[in-house]
Amino acid sequence: MAAMPAAAAFAQQTGSQHFPPIHELLGTSSAANLPQGDSDLRDSLGHQLTFKDNIRALTSQSEKKRRDAVRRLGEKGEVRGVPYLSAVLLRSNADEKTRADAAMSLGKIGHWKAVEILEESLGDPSVGVRFASALALGHIQAEDAVSLLAETGIRDTHWWVRYASVVALGDTKSPAAVPALAEVLSQDLRWQVRQQAARSLARFNGKRVVGLLANALRDLDPSVRYSAAKSLGEIGGLDSLDALHGALETERDAFARTAIRSALEKVVRN
Repeated sequence: MAAMPAAAAFAQQTGSQHFPPIHELLGTSSAANLPQGDSDLRDSLGHQLTFKDNIRALTSQSEKKRRDAVRRLGEKGEVRGVPYLSAVLLRSNADEKTRADAAMSLGKIGHWKAVEILEESLGDPSVGVRFASALALGHIQAEDAVSLLAETGIRDTHWWVRYASVVALGDTKSPAAVPALAEVLSQDLRWQVRQQAARSLARFNGKRVVGLLANALRDLDPSVRYSAAKSLGEIGGLDSLDALHGALETERDAFARTAIRSALEKVVRN
């Protein structure tokens, strides 16, 4: 999924069963615009669907057509689609995957008006809807989006949602996200969430961030230490170099040592 390339790559190395089932929660959009056997002529690649076509499709009896319409509104960046997508997202009797799609489309549009709606859906009973809502907030350039993720998202009772919130905090690239990532990195009980916090911190720089990642090189879980080393390699600088050299002297896990060596080489080259 485009929203979390670092997590996806890490999952391939450590076993995807340890990470949130992204395809199960959000479905796959790779074939969202391809006509299927039950599509009508307007769904063909040769016809450009209008905004009104997509709005009409939101009330279709076909779940597939509803989901495709929701996704198209996000892909086209239709700001005028925000109220319609919001209505789908908050419709509690709608299927969960369509509602999750609506949250993701609101994130793709990225308009500040969606923040209030995503705040409400971040408290939804469905884990999949909360997961998608957290990811969507990461693509909206608004202080309120960072605050929601920091105050609500990273404190969710389900670690999948905390994981998505940490991904989103990195996606914001806002310095205001760093304190929340620091809290997760030092306190969250799930190594997957701490690991992603270490990766998200690579989006930032400065002595404080390097210090946080240096501390994470002493985490009890080698996967977290691996990710902290990788992020330090991407940030670079003398402080990162010192932290990595120190960690190499004490690291005994082969997986983490490999990451530390690679990070050292990267820092030296740059």
